[in-house]
Amino acid sequence: MITKLHWLTQGGIIFHRKTKNKPFNIVSYKKYQKVRNFVSNQIKYAKRDNFAQEFESCKNNTNEKRKFIKTIITMNKTDNSSPMIKKYGSEITDPTEIVENFNHFLWILGHH
Repeated sequence: MITKLHWLTQGGIIFHRKTKNKPFNIVSYKKYQKVRNFVSNQIKYAKRDNFAQEFESCKNNTNEKRKFIKTIITMNKTDNSSPMIKKYGSEITDPTEIVENFNHFLWILGHH
């Protein structure tokens, strides 16, 4: 689906580099915005068409339709698991302790 649109990003990359080099150049920034919006719209339409085509292909099979809808619903969910690190064989799950251990690790790296 999106791999067919790889050529669209080339213009966006060129205008992004131009606006990065000269951030206050209004003309380059406006061109970049137009290309960015065009690419975003093309990707949005490609996704919509792909979903419509997939949904149409499983139109007569209820189980496949249910699975397809479930994949769409769960596609954008984030992982809600708590962070965990291991230190000397013990698991640390408290966010404050994780930050303190990470800072201590970076402090040791900085001194060596």
